[in-house]
Amino acid sequence: MRPRRHEVASAGFDDYLARLGGHATGLRVPAPPPSAGIVAPYTFLLASVELLPDDFIVGISQLATLGAKTPFGDAGPPFYPFERPIGLGIMPSLWHPPDGFIVWTLTLEPTPPSRAIVGPLDQESFIFEDAMGPALLYETAHFPVAPTAPGYLGLDGYTPPALRGRIEMVLRDIRFPWGQNSFHAMRRPVDGSTRARLYAQVTQTNPATRGTLPVSITGADAAAVSELLLPEDLYLAKFASSALYHRVAGRIVIERGRNEDVR
Repeated sequence: MRPRRHEVASAGFDDYLARLGGHATGLRVPAPPPSAGIVAPYTFLLASVELLPDDFIVGISQLATLGAKTPFGDAGPPFYPFERPIGLGIMPSLWHPPDGFIVWTLTLEPTPPSRAIVGPLDQESFIFEDAMGPALLYETAHFPVAPTAPGYLGLDGYTPPALRGRIEMVLRDIRFPWGQNSFHAMRRPVDGSTRARLYAQVTQTNPATRGTLPVSITGADAAAVSELLLPEDLYLAKFASSALYHRVAGRIVIERGRNEDVR
C-alpha cells in the first residue's frame, strides 16, 4: 500500500479575527507580563500526533510573526495588527529581537494513557501542562480583575510547564519558514506507539526595555540605512514602542503506510 502523507499544524484563538475573535493559523503570543523580573518563556504546544511503529516523521516547519497594534486613522480603537512574518530577510535563520528569541523543540514519548487534567484557568487555546491540540501551556498563571486583552492574552503572571518526552531536536529562531515548500525534510522512524510533540518556547520582546536602534530611518540617510538593516530590524525601528512577537505556528509532517486517519 502506498504511504500516505499528512500534516498536523497549529490553529488557535486570535483576538483580532473579524474584530470579534475566532480561530486562525497559529497561536497568539501574549505581551510581556507587567511584573518585573519575569523572564520565563511562553511555552506553546504547536502540534501533537500519535504514531505507530510503521510511521515516519518526514518533516517540520515553523512560523513566527511580528505584530504592532495600529489605530485606524486616530489614536484610539479599533486597532489593526500590522503583522509581518519573520524570516523573509536575507538571513532569516539568524534574526531575533535584541531581548527575545524562540526555541523550537521536537520531542518523542511512548504514548501515555489518555487522561485529561483540567486546570483551574483552562480556556480556549490555554491548557494546564499538556494538551492534545495546539495551546499555550501553563503551570501557573494569574489574571488581573480587569484584563486588558481577551482570553489568555490578558494574563499578568505566568510560569511554564516542563516539556514532555525525549528531546529529539532543538532549533533556535526561524530555521524552516512556513512559506517554503521545502520544509525541513527528515525520515525519522518511531519505536512503538509514540506521541510526537512540537513546542515553541517564546521569550517575548519588551518595547519598554529593549531600547532603540542607534540609527535614523528617516531623513537623508534613510535609503542607506535601509540597505544595511534586515526588514525585521526596520520593522522594530518603525514600531519601536509597540512591536511584539505576534503569532507562532508549527507543523509536523508524517508518513504512514496504513489506510488510517491521523489521530
